[in-house]
Amino acid sequence: TDVAQPDKPSLDAGADSEEVDIEDNSESESDNGWGSWGGSSDDEAKAAKPKKKRRKGEELADKRKARVELARPTQSHKRKTERKAFFAEEVGNYTYGYDHCMKPFRIRMAHDIIASYGLDKKMTVLQPPRATAHEMTQFHTDEYIEYLRRVTPEVAEIMPSYNECFLPLLDCPPFDGVYEFCTISAGGSMAGARRINHGEADVVINWAGGLHHAKKGEASGFCYVNDIVLAILELLRYHQRIVYLDIDVHHGDGVEEAFYTTDRVMSVSFHQFGNFFPGTGDVKDVGVERGKYYAVNVPLREGIDDETYEFIFRRVMRDVMETFRPSAVVMQCGTDSLSGDRLGCFNLSMQGHAACV
Repeated sequence: TDVAQPDKPSLDAGADSEEVDIEDNSESESDNGWGSWGGSSDDEAKAAKPKKKRRKGEELADKRKARVELARPTQSHKRKTERKAFFAEEVGNYTYGYDHCMKPFRIRMAHDIIASYGLDKKMTVLQPPRATAHEMTQFHTDEYIEYLRRVTPEVAEIMPSYNECFLPLLDCPPFDGVYEFCTISAGGSMAGARRINHGEADVVINWAGGLHHAKKGEASGFCYVNDIVLAILELLRYHQRIVYLDIDVHHGDGVEEAFYTTDRVMSVSFHQFGNFFPGTGDVKDVGVERGKYYAVNVPLREGIDDETYEFIFRRVMRDVMETFRPSAVVMQCGTDSLSGDRLGCFNLSMQGHAACV
């Protein structure tokens, strides 16, 4: 489907030095419709005022301000923001392995901390539905989903050739219940997208989501099923343009790859770049075909702090939102960007990370 692109504002380099004549709003007694009443000397003085000089840049700024004011809802139109969160208690029962970096029980710990502070009262907590194999094959291949449904640690030992095709064993082991774990993760994100589509929520959170590395036919980087891609596909049924924003320390390669040729999804990723997994996300990677310039990569060096990160983030996202003008935003908030993470090397605090949200 063709997408009408928003017009970009034209700003000449010399706009600030160019002057524009602006008529004074004051009117003489003969022009204001009140001449029969007689005019005072003050009225005559107003009519004799010279034209004001204003810079063209100031005029453009006033017009932009007026547009922003018009876009803001009035008090009568404001309503309570509907927030939903999907959480399944059983998600914390799965394990990638004792020595593995990925620990699903942290999802349950995060929910317990939120509940202990009473923050769960600020949202409606829902049990996520399980995604079906048919739903997951909207993005993934049939063979890959069927393999996930059948694989166990024992099967993986006697079928090593299949593991080479679908699972990189070091990062993505075939643990017990891997398929059920994927159905919980994907089901929560897809259900959240439907809630937004039907106007039942403004903000939806899936604590077990954000598995942005999974590819169409293989697992990658601790991620088996790409719940983000499945959620965006659901949103595209109702929304013409969607921004995908990724602040994980790793590049969101799986999501970017899925929408690399379309102009309906703009992917924006802030990530560590260099000798670091997955090795993609160069600033020159901008998309291809219809999707050219709809992939935005912000490669960063290790050790970046809150102030520098926010400086870059605000400027990039301001231009993205003003130019692309999406009707929905999908955000991956990987906490491995925080200081002290076992894999990431950023130096962000909780406050700096949350400021992006």
